Amino acid sequence: MSGFKNYLRDFLTYTRTEKRGIILLLALILTGLIALFVLDFLHVGRQQDFTKFNAEVDSFYAQLARDTAATFNNQPLVANKNETLLTPAFLFNPNNLPDSLWMKLGLSEKQIAVIKNYEQKGGRFRTKEDVKKMYVISDEMFLRIEPYINIPEVKSKNFDTATTKKSIAQLDTVKKQTKFYNSLLFPIDINTASTIELEMLPGIGSSRAKSIFNYKIMLGGYTSIEQLKEVYGMVDSVYDVIKEKVTVKSGFKPVQININAEKREQLKHPYIPYKLAEIIVNNRKTNGNYATIDDIKTLPLMKAEIFSKIKPYLKVE
Repeated sequence: MSGFKNYLRDFLTYTRTEKRGIILLLALILTGLIALFVLDFLHVGRQQDFTKFNAEVDSFYAQLARDTAATFNNQPLVANKNETLLTPAFLFNPNNLPDSLWMKLGLSEKQIAVIKNYEQKGGRFRTKEDVKKMYVISDEMFLRIEPYINIPEVKSKNFDTATTKKSIAQLDTVKKQTKFYNSLLFPIDINTASTIELEMLPGIGSSRAKSIFNYKIMLGGYTSIEQLKEVYGMVDSVYDVIKEKVTVKSGFKPVQININAEKREQLKHPYIPYKLAEIIVNNRKTNGNYATIDDIKTLPLMKAEIFSKIKPYLKVE
């Protein structure tokens, strides 16, 4: 027993050098923990700069959009800088201009809200330069709409008969030109329209226009205007307004997927769930190539609703 006690005492007894070593080791560990805490604290407030990344993403989507547009139209690709922007086909007075006409000029809901707020606070456009000063009006947009801005001169607060008749005549002209402009613009073919043209639809700002355009790419083209209800961010109130102003041209053929594809990844489509794509491919490997599109109609998970929606996008090769 005494031998064990001596062994235990020797084991727990340290020399002066060993004690110094232990103290130094503990100090190093404590210093390391403090350093980690400080570095983590300094890192919390740091923000990453994603400007370059976002620019590359925007560039990718722009190129993808141009490629798709060329595919649908069977035309050579056109660079962004050569795109023809829609210009107004009517004269307009920016003062108290209805939201619908601002939208036809290419402004989004947020941009229009800024202008309306300016007017509610007593702001008024007395010259074309006043329109240009609005920060929501880009230089490019101003150059496009400037020739059509028509702000009547106000010489006095008491309007004479001639001035009143002139204003009424100008208003009639604007109404006629607006009607003519609508007849030129609408209905818009949602398979060939650019995002700029889509923004001219009532209630469709830049965000919804991009969503409509991108969903067209995902689908391979719209086969009916009802598919706009599936677009992210689309609400019934907006759809009810634009459904009479859009169209899908008769005879349009969407991009089609070969159901005799080798891999399920080749069957990627908004209407084909991942598991259903797997079933389609495995059934083909087991029973041979499909002779017709209707051959997949009775497969597991293939509901009648899904089949009717996906059929125009399928082919057999």
